[in-house]
Amino acid sequence: MSRTGILLLFFLICLSLLNQRCSSLKFYSSTPTTPTSKKEEAQPKRTKPSYNIDRDEKLRTEIIAYAKQHIGVSYKYGGTTPKGFDCSGFTSHVMSEFNIPLNRTSKDQAAQGRKIVVRNAKPGDLIFFSKSGRIFHVSIVASNKNGQLMVIHSTSSRGVVIDNITNSKYWYPKIHSVRDISQIR
Repeated sequence: MSRTGILLLFFLICLSLLNQRCSSLKFYSSTPTTPTSKKEEAQPKRTKPSYNIDRDEKLRTEIIAYAKQHIGVSYKYGGTTPKGFDCSGFTSHVMSEFNIPLNRTSKDQAAQGRKIVVRNAKPGDLIFFSKSGRIFHVSIVASNKNGQLMVIHSTSSRGVVIDNITNSKYWYPKIHSVRDISQIR
């Protein structure tokens, strides 16, 4: 074996030993603390609670953020891409980015997920609208706060927009159902 090979082997052995030694070390603060009593010593140090957003809420936030990136995209009958969307093409495109498989039409999407009441709608849920009992439109709940129900959807006249449908004489009376589709995988 050459001198370089021996040095390399020696270096690797030393590095391995150092790695094993370092992984077993515990690091302590350089400022020692002395408990004032046995009671204080027995109690664990309290830390500020960490506020973790649960996975469902995080997913919903990400869905809305992604959907908002498409505001202003034109309406296109049968459209399923950012070049142009119809309502169900928009919802299926957005959800596909999060591995949530939706059927292609609003009628078929209305049978997916879990049905919930309007007042419990959360961001990311789908709201379906009907005329004469027939589903004709779908939108994504953007927010539902203080009695104001905001949706993001692709409309034939304005493309992808956000609307407050709470006081809409057109949209609100036509609400058919709300579906939580976040658990579809």
